[in-house]
Amino acid sequence: MPDQYDKTTISIVIAAYNAAEHLPRAVKSVLAQTIQPNEIIVVDDGSTDNTKQVLEQFGDRIKYIYQNNAGPGAARNTGIQTATSEWISFLDADDEYLPNKLETQLEILARHPDLHWITGNYIRCLCDTQTRVPLRTKDEINQILNGSDTYDDFMQAFTIGVFGWTGTMLIRRNAILKAGMFPTDIYLAEDIDLWLKIAYNHPRIGFAYEPLAIYHMGVQGSLARNKASYADTNNFLSHHLKLAKQHNCEDAFQPCARRILVAWIRSALFDDRVKNVRSAINDFRNLLPPGLYLFFYVLSIFPQLTMKTCLLLSAISRKLRLRKRVWHPTD
Repeated sequence: MPDQYDKTTISIVIAAYNAAEHLPRAVKSVLAQTIQPNEIIVVDDGSTDNTKQVLEQFGDRIKYIYQNNAGPGAARNTGIQTATSEWISFLDADDEYLPNKLETQLEILARHPDLHWITGNYIRCLCDTQTRVPLRTKDEINQILNGSDTYDDFMQAFTIGVFGWTGTMLIRRNAILKAGMFPTDIYLAEDIDLWLKIAYNHPRIGFAYEPLAIYHMGVQGSLARNKASYADTNNFLSHHLKLAKQHNCEDAFQPCARRILVAWIRSALFDDRVKNVRSAINDFRNLLPPGLYLFFYVLSIFPQLTMKTCLLLSAISRKLRLRKRVWHPTD
C-alpha cells in the first residue's frame, strides 16, 4: 500500500441502543483491525441499560456521546458531525468487523484514489443457529464484476442485491455531508436513502470480494430492522423517483425502485396485509412487469393461497441459499 495512504484518516461511528450485551464485541472488532482507525465514536441513543458502563474497559480509546432517543439515523448523524476524519466507517452495536475490513478497503482506495465510497461482501450470521452465510461467494462476485473491484454505478449493485450493508461502508465524510446525512423523519431504510443520495452525485463505488464484517440477524435490541408501513414505502419511492429524475438518473433508478417495491410486497404478503399490497401494485403499476403485477394481484385476493405460496417460496429460497453459501471461519 502506498505510503500516502498511511495519512488517510478514518473515524468509526457506532450507533448503540440498549446494547450492553453486544457492544463490547463490536468495539473489540474495531480494535482488532489490522489498520487502526483514528477514532472510535460510540453514540448512545438513549439507552436505559448499562451501555455506558460496558465501555469503561476501553478507557480513552472510545469517544462516548449520549443523546436522547432519536433513532438510528440521528445517532449516526451525531457521530458524523463529531468525527474529525476524512473517511467514515459505520458499525451497529450488535454487529462486528472482520480484522481486515479497513485494510482491504484502503487497498482498493490505493488502486482507485478518486473513489468517494467503498463497500464489500459480508457474512450474515443467523443467531439462533450460528449459521454463517456470505452475501455472495468470491466466484459469484468475480463473475458479476468481471474481475473488477468497482461498480460503475451503485444502482446496478443495488438492483442485483450485491452492495454490502451499513457495516461494510467506508465513505468520504464530505460526500455524506453533501448528500444531507441520514434522514431522521422516515422509518424505512434510512441507510438506503443516504446511499441513493450519495449515488446521485458519486455513482462509482469500490467493492471488496472478501467479507468485511458480520451482520448478526435476529439480535434483540437492534437499532434497525423494523417493518415498514405502506405509507412509508410509498413516500420513500415517490421521493426518490422525483430525486432520480432531477439528477437525470430516472432510468437507472427504476430497477432499484422495483426491487424496493417487490421486497416490501413480499413482506406485506407474509404479514397478510393484502389491502396494502393491492394499493401498492396499483400505485406503482408502472414499475412492475405485467406478469409480476398479475401474480401479486392474484395473491392479494386469495389470502390462503398467498400464505401457502409465501411459505413455500421462502423455504425453497432459504434451503438453496444456505446449501450454496454456508461459510465457516476457517475457510
